Amino acid sequence: MSALFSRIHFWLGIPLAIYAFLIGFSGAVIVFKDDLNAALHPRFHPGGSPSFGANPDQALAEIRRQYPGWRPLSFTWPHDDMPYWMIFLLRSNQSLEVYVHPGTGEILGTRNPREGWVGWVESLHTNLRFGREGRLANGYGAIGLFLLSATGIYLAWPRRRTLRALWRHDRPRFWHYALGLFSALWLAGLAFTGGYYTWSKDYVAVVNQVLPRSPEISLAPLPTPPPPTPSLWKLMDLAQQAFPGKAIHRFPVPDPRFPLRVTFREGSFAQFHQVSSVTLDPRTGAILRVQPLGERPAGDAFLGWLSGYHFGVFGGRPVQLLWALIGVSIAVLGPTGVWMWIRRRSRSPR
Repeated sequence: MSALFSRIHFWLGIPLAIYAFLIGFSGAVIVFKDDLNAALHPRFHPGGSPSFGANPDQALAEIRRQYPGWRPLSFTWPHDDMPYWMIFLLRSNQSLEVYVHPGTGEILGTRNPREGWVGWVESLHTNLRFGREGRLANGYGAIGLFLLSATGIYLAWPRRRTLRALWRHDRPRFWHYALGLFSALWLAGLAFTGGYYTWSKDYVAVVNQVLPRSPEISLAPLPTPPPPTPSLWKLMDLAQQAFPGKAIHRFPVPDPRFPLRVTFREGSFAQFHQVSSVTLDPRTGAILRVQPLGERPAGDAFLGWLSGYHFGVFGGRPVQLLWALIGVSIAVLGPTGVWMWIRRRSRSPR
């Protein structure tokens, strides 16, 4: 068994060494993405409490006028140190963030989330900067890292040699074993959850088979003649009435073809997986479902936690620091493993 695991570990480890280095360091950086963006774009994060009063319909109409060809997707609500609406726009494979003052409706500026070094690092982590092909490669890389972690636990678990003896006689192997043992279980979890972003439909299909999920909502046919379509402001007010006193997390731009699901914060803004929701009919404003966080079916909660775990958005700053340390450990495992392989090759006549 040891020989088989050793072969799997070495033959996967060598081609994945560079991938582990890139994905580990980029992951360690984007754990702090929100903090970095706030520091790099202070005009959009001035702190203070938000003031409301602007008409969101007028703000959305002005955005459509100034940015033709772009499709507005959602309003992100003011939070923490960002007292503005952030409207997310999409055009083909491009994205844009537009910041609007919720009290005056003034467009304060825009930010391309893919620009700058933080956007570059995030793109590297998401798809290796190769679009869909890179995202697929990321999925297979996640499978490889999962197998590496499983075989590495078996191979690195101290038997005849203790870590203390390795520290005295073989420093590269010590660091490889110690960091591997420290990060292996976390790495397995991160690799498993990372695969969700490549094969999300397959993950959802499996979860649907084993855990209860919220039933799909279909829009009923409209009566004749159809009622007047409620304004964006009216829909926001109806959603807020379902959870009075709670802050909206994200409000999608209504599409009459689909139910409108509005989410409400139950923790910090970063904890996007910890939300309650209300679903409306965007054509009439009728409430179709109210779902507090504690009443989510197990399947919905599990899928939410896949993303929450991968990004380390639970537990506050201590978990962020731990996730960053794990990312650095993954990055260091690659070069130390290659060094061990080179040294082993140089010693073996074969």
